[in-house]
Amino acid sequence: MRDYKVSAREGKQRYLRRRRNRGLVSRRDKRARLFRNLTRLFVLWIAAVLLYMAAMGVGAILRSNLFEITKVEYEGQARLTHDELLQLSGIESGANIFSVDLAEACDRLGKSPWVREAAVRRLLPSRIRVEIVERVPAVLARVNGELYLVSRDGVSLGIAAEADRGTLPVVSGIAIGKDGAEEGAEIKVTAALELGDYLKKSKFVSSEDRAEIKVDDPSSVILMFNGVEIRVGRGGYEEKFKRLSEVESDIRRRQIEVLYIDLRFPDKVIIKPVHDETGAEGNKGQ
Repeated sequence: MRDYKVSAREGKQRYLRRRRNRGLVSRRDKRARLFRNLTRLFVLWIAAVLLYMAAMGVGAILRSNLFEITKVEYEGQARLTHDELLQLSGIESGANIFSVDLAEACDRLGKSPWVREAAVRRLLPSRIRVEIVERVPAVLARVNGELYLVSRDGVSLGIAAEADRGTLPVVSGIAIGKDGAEEGAEIKVTAALELGDYLKKSKFVSSEDRAEIKVDDPSSVILMFNGVEIRVGRGGYEEKFKRLSEVESDIRRRQIEVLYIDLRFPDKVIIKPVHDETGAEGNKGQ
């Protein structure tokens, strides 16, 4: 077996080489860490300079006369005036166009019951366009002797003007308070319009007649016609009013003073006279 021996001199040389190598590694690590730290500082400095320049640029834009609002255009309104829309939107001429919060302006416009949809756009460099879709009155709701305009989606649009009266079906049974129409008003309006559309199409009601649709219960609609209560129900109006037309002449011939007429039951018309000595309902089967 061959024996390997290392002299003291060789061992010392190896030891010195190892220490020298460790020193070199340590100095390289320090230089690398220093370089990384300097790089980070340089990047942060560049970022700060860029942010400062951006802020200065935004400030310059906000102060520039080029982007002052010179005109606010409104499109789509029929009832609301230009001044009312201007007050609602809060957009003023002379303000910087980039200072306008478009979403906030839309929210402000939407606070008016007349505004169903709103969109606000910048038209650079100096114009703002406001596009709205207004609600359209569908019925006149009678509440405590006053008539209110109500849209198809059940939103109260305020007290009806004189020009609106006589052009829309009059409806009772929709509650309206300081916060607007009751929850579920849309269902009642829909029920009233279904009957109103039929009456208009069939010309059952003339301009000389007094007619009002009661929707306290939208599943059982009532027509008040020249002081007579006609219990119509919901749907099947053509067949129901056909049955009514078949007994009208008999009612006139017999001069019956009618309290109410009920059309809700299939194949019959129930007539309740005002003076019914027996106290029972007057029935007319068809």
